[in-house]
Amino acid sequence: QAPVVRESTLARGRLLRWLDEHAHERVRVIAAEAGYGKTTLLADWARRVDHPVRWLKLDPTDSEWTTFISYLVAAFQEGDPDFGHATQRLLAHVATLGTTLDQVTSQLLGELNAALVDPCVLIVDDLQHVQGSADVQRILERLIERAPDVLTFVLSGRHKPDLRLGRLTAQGNVIGLGTEDLRFTRHETGDLF
Repeated sequence: QAPVVRESTLARGRLLRWLDEHAHERVRVIAAEAGYGKTTLLADWARRVDHPVRWLKLDPTDSEWTTFISYLVAAFQEGDPDFGHATQRLLAHVATLGTTLDQVTSQLLGELNAALVDPCVLIVDDLQHVQGSADVQRILERLIERAPDVLTFVLSGRHKPDLRLGRLTAQGNVIGLGTEDLRFTRHETGDLF
């Protein structure tokens, strides 16, 4: 779930507008060191938009692919409790039947294609925690490439994700904010104080 945003949180209008203006890009990347307000910005934006936002906040234990997919399914179940049961059944048999990452990912994609008809955003926060996992990177690349067009992605972390997104980038479907963009302007600093 998205973190709760206090009413006293400073609204960063220019960044909220940027997220809105680029809502149709397949992937929005927000990359900056800790303390630049990435999570707060996204939580504030998520509560303002009029379409569903699914939130996945990662930690270092999520780099194992079965855990990652389990939490992905749980993120979508926040809005649709009936979502993902077939994927969960496959995950339950990884150890006994040798179900593969590709089989589970394909099942998840099938369920996403069946379930999503209206615009939806998946925010993956703290992506740096799984940066070294080739399996998680492969899952994300397949989701970005093959999930329904109504699903867009916001990837947030301390570094740009190490994903192969060359074709989408060349098509103008990957856009990003960095440290310089997230720095407080003089006006925002005045509003804060």
